[in-house]
This record gives sequence, C-alpha cells and structure tokens, in this order.
Amino acid sequence: MLFRSVLRIDDADGRVMALWCNFACHAVVLGADNLAISGDWPGHMMAQVETAHPDAICLFTQGGAGDINPLVAGVRQRLRSGHTVTAIGDISHNYGALDDPQAWSIGDRTGGTFAEVAELGDAVAAEVLHLCRTMHTTASLPPVWAVSLLVDATAAATDYPQRGKPPLQEDLPEIADEQAIAIEVQLMHIGDMLMVTQPGEVFAETAWLLKAQLRALGYQTPVLVSYANGWMAYLPEPSAFPEGGYEVDWAVSLNISAQLQPRVRTAIPPMLQQRASGTPT
Repeated sequence: MLFRSVLRIDDADGRVMALWCNFACHAVVLGADNLAISGDWPGHMMAQVETAHPDAICLFTQGGAGDINPLVAGVRQRLRSGHTVTAIGDISHNYGALDDPQAWSIGDRTGGTFAEVAELGDAVAAEVLHLCRTMHTTASLPPVWAVSLLVDATAAATDYPQRGKPPLQEDLPEIADEQAIAIEVQLMHIGDMLMVTQPGEVFAETAWLLKAQLRALGYQTPVLVSYANGWMAYLPEPSAFPEGGYEVDWAVSLNISAQLQPRVRTAIPPMLQQRASGTPT
C-alpha cells in the first residue's frame, strides 16, 4: 500500500498537531447486519494514528472510491468459494453462471467484522505513520490559496430519452432546475499539494485522470477529495454510461451529463493559469 496524500502540521516546537490523510476505499467493511455505531475502517485508522500521536488530531477525506470496496478476509473467502460473483446492479458476473443459487453480489457487505475493520484500518494507519515519520517540515511555505469554480453538469435534452428513478430515490439531492445544474469544484493549494474537491461519489478512473493531468501541469502532489461542498450523488466517467449500473442510473435520473468529468478537467487548467499569472479569480 503506497500513497502520498498525507499532510502533517507541527507547532513551533516541532510537535505534531494534526495529520490529514486521503485514501480511496469505501467505508463498508461492516454491512447492513451491523447495528453498532462505528466509523468503520477510517474510524479505526484515525484512532490508531492518534494513539501514536496523543497530542494530535487525525482527519480523513475520501478519494475516488466510487468503484472501490474493501478487500478483507471475509471478502477473499467469498471470492474463493467457487460460486458466482455478481457486480452491483447485476450488470456483469464472474466465476460461474448467473443462475447460481449461491451467487454473491460484490455489493453485499453483510458478515463484516470488527477484526476486518482493524485489518484495513491498521494497514492504512501504518502507511500514514510511516509517511509522518519521513516528512521534513519547512520554515515557510508559499501562500495557501483556495478557489471555487462552477462546472455545468446538465445533460443535453436528447441525452436521456427515458429517465427512471434509481433505488433509494428518497435520498436524491434536491435540484431546483434540472436544465441548469452546476457543481462546485474547489481547488486548494498547500505547499506542493493541490487538492481538488467534487460534491459526490466519483470513480477511481476520475482520480487517476485528474492526477495525471495535474502532475503534467507541474503539481507534485495532486489529491482528489470526494463528498465535498454538497452532494450530487454519483458523478461517473463517460465510459461507465454504456455499461450502466446504479451509479449511472442515479446520474441519469438527475439529468447529470455523461460528459461532466471531462468538463471538470477542461475547466481546471484555465483557473490554475489565472492563479499563476496573478489574474484575479
């Protein structure tokens, strides 16, 4: 497990005050059969980090985890059971026939245990603490800045001739005008880190493409933060729409364009160029 999305804040005497980390994996080790109040693996991870640094607070943000679920011991056992594994929404299946009476949906998280919460939480905590130990502070940083931009998320009138309601439709965001949908994307620059936020659940592909784009523009440590500044449900990549699935169904039901993510990637460079040139934003 390797990642670089950790920020350490020290006081004037060099003591760790806070640690922030970002990682892409759903917090669903525990499923619907667990009735205990829990922070799942991120809660365990943060507790482990704060145990190692008792005077510090640890904060966590989610990355591009829209299609990433935890791979823990119980999930490995199910994958090796010899029975069919179906994708969420039954859009595909592997390891057997679709009519297997013991087929298991990869989205079924029942049976998850607190031991598995610790399994994943400990692994992420160990990497966070390793990075914390290897970081070097600097006496001064370039000015921290943050800007927000609105990106048109509206689908064309002809994009979705049929629009149904997805599962859990009572959780749909409230959109005042489905023909004029805008999402807020925030850019925050701290040291060599550029944080980009999106107000919904985004796929791993989005994070990869965005990070590659920002590194090519000279930003050494790009980070994608999801579920930020609002909630527009799922914000998939164009490649996901032909395949379908409940994430795409949610986007279609809200009239969110399949071209939203390319629009985001198009909108970011001009804003960064304005910042670099000193042009008011």
